[in-house]
Amino acid sequence: GDDGNHRFLFVMLLATLCGVIFMAMLIGLINDGISSHMQELSKGIEPVIENDHVVILGFNESTFIIIGELIEAYANQKGRRNAVVVMDTCDKQEMEERIRTQYPDTGNISIVCRSGSAYNRVDLDRCSITTSKSIIVALENDFDTIKTILACTQMLNACEGAKAFVTSVINKKENEFAARIAGNDTELEGSGFSVANDRLELLMMESTISKIMTHTCRQNGFSKVTP
Repeated sequence: GDDGNHRFLFVMLLATLCGVIFMAMLIGLINDGISSHMQELSKGIEPVIENDHVVILGFNESTFIIIGELIEAYANQKGRRNAVVVMDTCDKQEMEERIRTQYPDTGNISIVCRSGSAYNRVDLDRCSITTSKSIIVALENDFDTIKTILACTQMLNACEGAKAFVTSVINKKENEFAARIAGNDTELEGSGFSVANDRLELLMMESTISKIMTHTCRQNGFSKVTP
């Protein structure tokens, strides 16, 4: 719509084309930046900004049982926002989808998934374990469990204001000693351990199952039950 000689119109046309190209480049840069940030969020490597939350290290069948119990436990706390952080080497979106399928309604619990190693200090720091109130180690391998207990204990003891405690399951009795040492429990003369570190609570799978079977077998009429 400009009026003028051919030279002026040609200059205006070039200016218009340069403006269109500049705006297209600007929109492309903004779009790439947003897409890159969304991809980073989908990877589950962003730090968790929570306090007094529960951290579950490991993603397997026992994780769903723990989440179900936490949903039931927090059901009466209506006026408070509770957070549960789940971390494993699995893909973040896969974990979220499986949890959403298993528990469509999580009540007043916000479940946050992160991808990382359970015994890597950088990944543990992203879960903000020093500001959590409880750490549940739900790994299936005792060797990985012991390494995770060691990493968590050292990080918690190094943080002055940390109040979290670690709960873990050890499958084999012979691995208890290493787990106690990793958790800073000291061995007493003879057998047993002193509770030098109040942060660690070990659940021995073999002895627990044996106790359950013993108490169950003592019930009247149990021997008459047929499969």
